[in-house]
Amino acid sequence: RTAAEQSNVGTPVSSISQAVPGDLIFYGSPADHVGIYLGNGLMVNAPETGQTVSVTQVGTPTSIRHITSPSPSATTTASSLNSTFAAASSYYNLPPGLLSAVAKVESNYNPSAVSPAGAIGIMQIMPSTAQGMGINPADPVQAIFAAGQLLSEKLNHFGSVPLALAAYNAGDGAVEAAGGIPPYQETQNYISKVISTWQGGN
Repeated sequence: RTAAEQSNVGTPVSSISQAVPGDLIFYGSPADHVGIYLGNGLMVNAPETGQTVSVTQVGTPTSIRHITSPSPSATTTASSLNSTFAAASSYYNLPPGLLSAVAKVESNYNPSAVSPAGAIGIMQIMPSTAQGMGINPADPVQAIFAAGQLLSEKLNHFGSVPLALAAYNAGDGAVEAAGGIPPYQETQNYISKVISTWQGGN
């Protein structure tokens, strides 16, 4: 759909102060450009021809729309979140495709997923972690950017993708105690699945 068509979907939001992550931000009348609001005055800037996905300041939009889906788990797919994965990867300087591979293995892109341990959403973030980061783990856009921040921190700390994935799965303490990948079959299988998915998509 064009930006003009999208600008009539959902419900209007009166101002940027009332916007929540995931809302659509429109520019022009009729609308000719759209972005996805991330919070804190930032948005995923949908690229024009020849440009890459980027995170930019919202500025002064023409209109804002709140989009709700009756069944997000049925409609959320990797392709519908490609721009969010790309923007988060760029913003946190992560290898392209890694965040999407983590989401595939963690939840099969299901924002309604809840693990037996209580991890929530598309990126399977624990409630305590989400609370500390001030995000809603059931919101795909917020969760993807939060996971991007977490993976970036772990990659910088441990120095490799396998160790960063091990820490994402088992915790920093487990990786530090083991001096490498922990001797947990679940974690070892997790790393193998994510890297296989990641390399298969690149």
